[in-house]
Order: sequence, then C-alpha cells, then structure tokens
Amino acid sequence: MSYTDLRDFEPEFTYTASDGSTVQVEKLGGGTVGRKYTGTWRYFLSDADGVEVTRGQDYTVGMPHTHAWVAEDIREILRLIHP
Repeated sequence: MSYTDLRDFEPEFTYTASDGSTVQVEKLGGGTVGRKYTGTWRYFLSDADGVEVTRGQDYTVGMPHTHAWVAEDIREILRLIHP
C-alpha cells in the first residue's frame, strides 16, 4: 500500500462492533452504500480506544457484498485471528 493509498482513503461506511471497535470500508472504484459489489475493498480497523489495529486494500470478494457485509467480514476474520 502506498502513501497515496493511505492518504486518499475515504470510508463510505463505518461499522461499530459491540466491543466498541470500528471497521471503515471503501469499495475500490467507488460504491453506493446498500448496493452489492464484487471486487476489492479498502478497510481500516480500530479498537475501542480508536487505536489502529490494521488497514489494507486487499479484501477481495467474488460474490457480491454490501458495505456492511464486508465490514462485518473483516471484523470477524480479525477477531478469529486476534481474539
């Protein structure tokens, strides 16, 4: 991920989990919240204190997903990896 990718991240959707962590997502190439898309997504995950846990632009889906679905997927994957 380049500096430009980090600077230009403009989340289209924010999901807040029950533990207070948040996942922000953006559909690469643009997207409308509520619609389903295939392809690659950017994400930013922070803990309940707002500290960055991870970010990336490497979440790719083959089956159409909504912004909310992608955010929940990312949160669940990282919860399983880092309980």
